[in-house]
Amino acid sequence: MENRFERNFIIDNNEAVLNIENAAIFLGISTATVRNWVKSGYLQTIREDAKYLFHRKEVENIKSRIKNGDIEKLNKRANKSKTNKTFIPEEYIQDGVSFNELNSIVNFIKINSVSLLPALLLIALNLLKKEKILLKADIQDIIQKKDLFFTNKEIEGEIKPWILEIESEKIKEEFSFLLDCDIPQQRDVLGFLYQSILHEGEKSQSGSYYTPSNIVNEIIVNYVKKDSKVFDPCCGTGQFLLAFSDVIENPLNIYGIDFDKIAVRIARLNILIKFKNKNFIPNIICKNTLLEVGNYDLFSLKDKSIKDFDIIATNPPWGVHFSGGDLEKLNKFYPEIKSLESFSYFLKKSIDLLSEDGIISFILPESILSVKTHKDIREIILNNSQIIKIVYLNRVFKNVFTPVIRLDIKKCKGIKGSIQICKGDKNYFVKQKRWLNNQDFIFDIHADGVDAKIINKIYQTNHTTLKNRADWALGIVTGDNKKFIIEEAREGFEPIYKGKDVEKFVLNKPMNYIKFLPEKFQQVAPWQVPIF
Repeated sequence: MENRFERNFIIDNNEAVLNIENAAIFLGISTATVRNWVKSGYLQTIREDAKYLFHRKEVENIKSRIKNGDIEKLNKRANKSKTNKTFIPEEYIQDGVSFNELNSIVNFIKINSVSLLPALLLIALNLLKKEKILLKADIQDIIQKKDLFFTNKEIEGEIKPWILEIESEKIKEEFSFLLDCDIPQQRDVLGFLYQSILHEGEKSQSGSYYTPSNIVNEIIVNYVKKDSKVFDPCCGTGQFLLAFSDVIENPLNIYGIDFDKIAVRIARLNILIKFKNKNFIPNIICKNTLLEVGNYDLFSLKDKSIKDFDIIATNPPWGVHFSGGDLEKLNKFYPEIKSLESFSYFLKKSIDLLSEDGIISFILPESILSVKTHKDIREIILNNSQIIKIVYLNRVFKNVFTPVIRLDIKKCKGIKGSIQICKGDKNYFVKQKRWLNNQDFIFDIHADGVDAKIINKIYQTNHTTLKNRADWALGIVTGDNKKFIIEEAREGFEPIYKGKDVEKFVLNKPMNYIKFLPEKFQQVAPWQVPIF
């Protein structure tokens, strides 16, 4: 059988033809979305008997139409990963820092079309002047690549290659504002600006959104000690690493990895500035934690204890679109993870790298608690750790509508206690053993101890369930309501109930109509089954 991850395309009559996986990668969407586009008529397959094979030109055409805005619906819904929009992550700003000052820098970069790397370099040099690490520098020094004088040799070693790799014509005299403007006292100001300039599509594609400072600080207060050895496996620009450094005295006990070269460069600079009076090389490197990092070769083969971290804390990427080649490796390295979900891989890897009794604190989507797809990682957590605390954070990321939780676990064998659940002003404890007995190992944080006792008491009485006595169905998902739903009765159309028409024990009068064409819809419940 052909290995579907090794081939980028197949050949049919001397023309390139994409299979469903590669069409999805090319468009930056999931395979499920590709199927839905086929059902909705947006994508045409090469022939009826080859349901999910596409002429490359067909896929290129729809990508071009989306980019040009010709297909508004797909541009809104499915192509967030391609958007060129930017937004300022206000939740990332520390208390007391002026949003207007930061916004003025971001606006200058956008209005003057300053490229990403030159913009970040000039702000970095400005910051180093402010910290008295760079003695002096003006815009002509940078354009002409003159020698600059630093008080810290390691920082000089980080900055000089950055200057040399940027073409002189990309730095203009009028950009001197960035070299001399006031920079607010914001932790990771470079990371903030990078996040603000980065296109939303790039954030969506990598699954990366930065974490509000108050959430990070609470993790540090709860678990980090001055001699802790800590690690962020997807460190970005070093937000968690900087928070670690507020407590940890030895910078060599702070480790970080990320696959984003620019983010790693910023993170290394951040830690060097934080410990500017110490002589050291940061343990922050650019690698793929999931695929390139073994248990003993993270930073130095000489350090055999590198595996045993006391604390691993991060906001891992969610819903990353992995390439076919990466998926094949992930299946080999993490056979227990069937969901192909990025945050599950990071959790499994972190458990492996943690010391016994070490702590993991991750920011995760609420879906990890109960969605069946994530049964695999829930079982791994329950069998390899004690869950210490789950904090329900709700929606905390700008432009991300997914509710969020914080999951804190301790690596240990055997279940030793209860789990603290924090929801707003409510705090209660539940037994971890209860979750081991739940179907699909669901973490039912919304049922406290009293709720669980009531439910158990109900089940202990004589009762009848709907199992094998009912058929469950979602109903109709058109895939495009504007195309199929109308608001007035017409010949051939029949009333349809929307979710808002359904209340407890009552069906309100439907106000919309549909022509029933099940073969055209994204999803349809079995309509041949009689309803009683």
